[in-house]
Amino acid sequence: MRRRRGQAGMLGGMLLAAVTLAPAESSAGCPDGEVRECTTDDGCPGISICSYPSWGTCMQTVDCHPDPEEPFGALNAVNITATGADVEIYGWAIDPSTLQSPIQVRVTVDNLLQGTYLANVYRSDIALSHPSAGGYHGFYVVLPAGLWGKHQVCVTALNVGSGINTSLGCRSYELEGKVTETWGLEDVTRCVEDPIQAVNALGISADLGFFLNAGSHSEGLGFNLSSPHLQGVQRLAFGDGRHLVVSRSGSFEFYVVEMGSQLSSGDPFTSALSLGDLVVHREPNDADAGFEHAGGIQALGTLLAVPNHNSDNVDDTRVDFYDVSVPSSPAHIGFLGRNDCTSCQDLLASDQAGAVGLVRLSDDRILMAVGRDESNQIDFYLSDPGGPTGWMHVDLWDESERKTDLPDGDKEFGDYQSLNFVTRCDGALFLVGTHQEGDLFGGSDWVDLFRVRRWSEAIITKVAKRNVTCSGECNLDASGGRTRSRSMRFFAGSSSPATCLTAT
Repeated sequence: MRRRRGQAGMLGGMLLAAVTLAPAESSAGCPDGEVRECTTDDGCPGISICSYPSWGTCMQTVDCHPDPEEPFGALNAVNITATGADVEIYGWAIDPSTLQSPIQVRVTVDNLLQGTYLANVYRSDIALSHPSAGGYHGFYVVLPAGLWGKHQVCVTALNVGSGINTSLGCRSYELEGKVTETWGLEDVTRCVEDPIQAVNALGISADLGFFLNAGSHSEGLGFNLSSPHLQGVQRLAFGDGRHLVVSRSGSFEFYVVEMGSQLSSGDPFTSALSLGDLVVHREPNDADAGFEHAGGIQALGTLLAVPNHNSDNVDDTRVDFYDVSVPSSPAHIGFLGRNDCTSCQDLLASDQAGAVGLVRLSDDRILMAVGRDESNQIDFYLSDPGGPTGWMHVDLWDESERKTDLPDGDKEFGDYQSLNFVTRCDGALFLVGTHQEGDLFGGSDWVDLFRVRRWSEAIITKVAKRNVTCSGECNLDASGGRTRSRSMRFFAGSSSPATCLTAT
């Protein structure tokens, strides 16, 4: 089911040398391709590259006896491509010993050798600044961006003739979620110190809950599979933290609930929500366009994303975006149709947009995950910086690709109607899903946690699970959501007016 990723911006085939990727680390001896510092026989600093199973000869990097014939140049830039799949490396290098001929450069990422490349790309600025050498001394290297985290790229110009190799410097790039520690900011992305521990520590049962108000039953929210029912729950993590958004099916897309019973400034829930916590806004659904079934939602600061389904046209689904900076008066600021994005020409039409997750990345773009039918397939999108515009479809993940780190080997991927991003405080990303296993009326409810190690050609690994229960008419196949405060807390959804909260 994976969409083939396009080739990232090559410069007319002018990069002649092939990439030499390091083989996997071997079980004995040094890791093939790893680089370490060393000292040469004449006492100069150097590096050695492992050629399994032994370290290679120490090659001098800093000349204890300067030579005017050493290469020179610069590592100008290291950039992540628009899709997040690759990293582009730019620079130039010249060796006085072979002034007009291109030389090789060596590239390492996190001290692992990635290959040697010919610096033969034309650079007009180099032609102007070094006219005796000419302009064909640039290099442009494209490598896989790798997994989450901060990575360091280093480039060395390889000497020709007398002299030694010359370091052209190092630059870093990041594949991380953006973290803001302070509750109340408009772009707040609260982090969780240890999401795995937070899931494992969830209370097994709880009976906290709320009613939309005394008139809820008159709106047809009694428990009936064919009637309007609640879908997702989010606590808005800005301002005084007293507002919930609850999505639903039917003529309304979502409710905004003001929780006057709760403490302010992002405090955890300290008591059961009361009948005095009232709905302050009802957002009408786009009935004229046939939309009548919102799904699992996620808020990102003042931005709210709501997936919606048109039952009159099974190929017509979209994600609506709202500015909820004034919770009692949300403003619709646009939507993403499932085929209305950059590079989506080959995106298969989906008959549902069941759940959506949002997270802001370290480069200020928004990563969005949209669960298709029961979230057994997930589309990943990237926005322009700032978002939510300029969406680019970067991957379609299928549950057949699922992995697990759980000791019992559990790879179960449920029918998630709530699928939210959680950011660890070091920037690592996780997805949390809520679902019911077994019969709709008698099954067990679960909170599952997945580590997302890449969004382009997504790697999703199950790392924690927790069986939870709540009193009243509720099940997590009907809906779900979560809020984050000082720890991670989850709402269990409901197909009745009451919504049960599972708390630590």
